[in-house]
Amino acid sequence: MKIEEINSLIHRIDDEERILNYKLSNGICFWLIVRYEIFTALLRETIDPATLYSEKSNGLAGKLKNKLSYLHYRQKIKRRNPLHIKKHYDCLNICSSVGTVASNSGFKSRISGILADTNELSTLQLIVSNNRQYHARYDGEFCFFDALLTAKFTQAKTDEPLPDHKHLQEINGFIELLQTYLKGHLSTEYWSSIFRNLQSCCTKVIHLERTFVQLLDQTTPKIIFIEDGNYGNLAYSTLIKIAKQKKIATAEFQHGVFDIAFQYSNKIISNPVFACHKTDYVLTYGAYFSKFIQSSSINIQIGSYFMERKKNKIEYARSDTKVMIFITQKAYTDKIIPVLYSALSSLSQPFKLIIRLHPSDDKERAKYEIFDRFRNTSYSTREDIYSQIASADYVIGSFSTLLFEAIYFNKMPLIYKNDLSDYYIPEEIGKRFQNAGELQKMLEVSPCDNFETKDNGLYWSSNCQEKFSKFIEGLKLLVDNCLLSPTN
Repeated sequence: MKIEEINSLIHRIDDEERILNYKLSNGICFWLIVRYEIFTALLRETIDPATLYSEKSNGLAGKLKNKLSYLHYRQKIKRRNPLHIKKHYDCLNICSSVGTVASNSGFKSRISGILADTNELSTLQLIVSNNRQYHARYDGEFCFFDALLTAKFTQAKTDEPLPDHKHLQEINGFIELLQTYLKGHLSTEYWSSIFRNLQSCCTKVIHLERTFVQLLDQTTPKIIFIEDGNYGNLAYSTLIKIAKQKKIATAEFQHGVFDIAFQYSNKIISNPVFACHKTDYVLTYGAYFSKFIQSSSINIQIGSYFMERKKNKIEYARSDTKVMIFITQKAYTDKIIPVLYSALSSLSQPFKLIIRLHPSDDKERAKYEIFDRFRNTSYSTREDIYSQIASADYVIGSFSTLLFEAIYFNKMPLIYKNDLSDYYIPEEIGKRFQNAGELQKMLEVSPCDNFETKDNGLYWSSNCQEKFSKFIEGLKLLVDNCLLSPTN
């Protein structure tokens, strides 16, 4: 299916009269929990299975290493459990370990590092692991969000009964309703997976509520920032709902290209149940992204603090050898691999290739080994991407946010033309290629320096720190005057 067809199908389900009637015991709707999962499953159909690469087995040694890693992980989250803290904070910042960058004092959130640098709010960071992996140390006051999900009274007891007959009827009725729209699009195994997921949610939700109530009572924040807060995760949806009941503001920083997680039909938005699950605010990069959002959240354009600071400090280092950056996005850029390899093989001029790995690609380097045949090939995960872009001659990718960020540094990205890039990247940004011959000509003739869009301000709002301060100041007035309602 094309992405426009997938979005249209999801929005038709949004408009279904009965779709929000099926709920967990605390009122969270089934549809808002599984909606993004279904979108992702349908989106995978746009990838040719023949281009996918399977992960190699690590054997017995790998299994032992994973076991030891898991034991180490459990010890770390036990020591960094937020429920052990009883201290007032103005703000809780829930961010992914994937989205952190190295600093002299430890890793910190790339998206919301503004919290520490502006000193507007006393902040406790709750770091979400990357598949049970954490860095050695983090900047500022922090705990591990995973510890909340593994708290003894968060997990269902082994002797606790499964969801009762009423819950099972609710789940079955909900799945039958979905199947009227999605018949033939999802496998039998996937429907079984949805059933098990909802069954688990019915069991866990009360325990999650109790955990989050204790956390908020102990820390008494005025605002909670949640990375990925609008994607329908059970834990985040539960936390948002409790925060609104306690009149605590919730917000999400933009950290990537928005997709259907931020777009709902007008009918579902008008339902009073809907707003209870969504953050009060979304802080976006600029007008283009704010316009994309269709939700109950208030959209505020503040720009990208981290990138704005970096541009002012970067020293542009150039060399005689052409530098190319390939931006990977897990399986979504697999089709570019043979195209890029063929184009580079035909180049007569020397070049340096930097493969900028998506954080989820770091353990799947095998599929990029074909590029090791080129002498000046290197891999990058944690290095300063903005310094790399600023010094690059070519930036190559599909629909990554980094392609938008490239234009901020006046670089013209070379974009693989496909359904996703057509949908997410405006035509005025970059040049499109479909095959190795087209890409080769671009690499030989068109360096990406001195490129400017019609209006960079459309994508990247400026003076981020000042705008963030105004947002916090306005928020404090709402809190002080008791104008922040449970559903905002």
